[in-house]
Amino acid sequence: MCPKGFGKWKELQEIPTKVKVEISKVASLDFDERLFYPLLMEINKAIERLTFLIEMDVDYILRLAEEKGIALSAEPRTCSIPRCGTCLGKHPYHYPYFYRKVEGSKKIISTRGLRDFLRELGMTEEQIDLFEGRVKARHILIAMFHNSIRILSALGMSKLKLEEAPLTVEGEERGGS
Repeated sequence: MCPKGFGKWKELQEIPTKVKVEISKVASLDFDERLFYPLLMEINKAIERLTFLIEMDVDYILRLAEEKGIALSAEPRTCSIPRCGTCLGKHPYHYPYFYRKVEGSKKIISTRGLRDFLRELGMTEEQIDLFEGRVKARHILIAMFHNSIRILSALGMSKLKLEEAPLTVEGEERGGS
């Protein structure tokens, strides 16, 4: 569930320093403090709320699975793709990934198969749509958070760097492993 990233990172790196300096001259001196940090904090609040709601959904899904005798767990992961706007290739911001314990090993439930699996557990289409919508919105907001920093820093409009603004919204591992 990796939303398409900006995809123009190489082009951003190719922008001459003189152009970045010209752009930085038109950006307000207090751009970061006045506009950018507050925007990022609002995005982060929305991500935190969605993470909380998704974790409630995950707990519900795990209860349904347990009632049916299915050993299920949910975990955050990284896709390991460096250009990914969601996880940056290294943070476990993709959440949730469901694993089913089968014959002593964990089998991932594919994104394609998840909807059918949730139906089998007894979830309604409305519940599934809401859950999937929350997961997609969370990934989009995380990518927006990261990509905004990447783009505005690369263009010289912000002094903030990705390393200075890590998100703290990893989903929690839930269920039996």
